[in-house]
Amino acid sequence: MNKFIVGYSLGGALAYNTAVKKKDFFDGVVLIAPPIILEVKENSFQYLFLRLLKKILPGFPVLPLSGKITIYYNWKIKKGNFSNSAEVLEKYKQDSLVYKGRMKVSTIFTILNLSKMAWENTNNISKTPLLMIQGKEDTVCKPENAIKFFDKLDTKNKEMILLEGNNKSFIE
Repeated sequence: MNKFIVGYSLGGALAYNTAVKKKDFFDGVVLIAPPIILEVKENSFQYLFLRLLKKILPGFPVLPLSGKITIYYNWKIKKGNFSNSAEVLEKYKQDSLVYKGRMKVSTIFTILNLSKMAWENTNNISKTPLLMIQGKEDTVCKPENAIKFFDKLDTKNKEMILLEGNNKSFIE
């Protein structure tokens, strides 16, 4: 029986890094809109500040960062930027397991580190088939970042599907 690991959004970055660590375990990887950040500089002011803040106040809700590292938080969940289906949208809003507050420092730091680890391991998944699905107009997980990451992956058995629109294209 084949074993696949699938991750959506933050789960995509987590799935990729898990597949790298367990490269002989999975028969395939599917990444849906992973939050791949182009450049994570450990010596940048933003990174060092976040690391310090994470130690002091890990649950502190933060504002979006500017510059090369941009994290979006508390984005408006409305028809069109999440799903075209009013029913899917309402279920999402009512789901008690979905966090609806501002993104915490520790979460942002985790996203940065998962992205950094993914970039460092683009050549460590050469035997595992990989499928990446990305909305062309995704405003949360930038398609240009996903494309550059995909191009850098050192595997011949990979495919990228770019869908018209944003997340709504595949959350129906």
